[in-house]
Amino acid sequence: PRRRLSRADRLLRSSAIACAVLLGILALGNIDQPWAQKASDGIERALTMHIDLDESIGALTFVRQIMPESALVFLNLFGETALTRPVPGAVRHAWTNVQPWLMFECGEGEAVTAAAAGTVTAVSPMTGGRFGILIDHGEGVESVYANLSAAEVAPGDAVLRGQRIGAGADGVYYEYRSGGVSVDPAALLGL
Repeated sequence: PRRRLSRADRLLRSSAIACAVLLGILALGNIDQPWAQKASDGIERALTMHIDLDESIGALTFVRQIMPESALVFLNLFGETALTRPVPGAVRHAWTNVQPWLMFECGEGEAVTAAAAGTVTAVSPMTGGRFGILIDHGEGVESVYANLSAAEVAPGDAVLRGQRIGAGADGVYYEYRSGGVSVDPAALLGL
């Protein structure tokens, strides 16, 4: 007959498996292949999702006993935000219900990067020789970038989170849409 493991042995075995999986994920991120980067980005997004125990099921007493707040350290392992800022400059215009976009300060020619992985669905010329870029992130989520001095991607291009997609001008317009509706991305960008 097979010996039944004690609770301490099961916990030790589960911890060893979790460590092995974590090491596998970290190793995957070091493989220089598009599929590996895409898989690593997906796993990172899943691990870094924001969970507020007080405003969700964590308000239930038995959940707090099962999952203490210290477990959230593991869930935010990479310490990153859900989206990457398109440029490092300060926010010049904050998102409002009336004007639902962000405007970032940006120097001429400064790199503009994709906030998340996705597929470029449109690159449009705008007035004054500027460009706009639309990226589909899947599941009805899109990012719009405008007032770029140059576009360095084309429709159909797959882009990775943080990948350079163009060059900025005197300010970069950024809009985040979910289901075709503009949503305030401040929390997702860590603003």
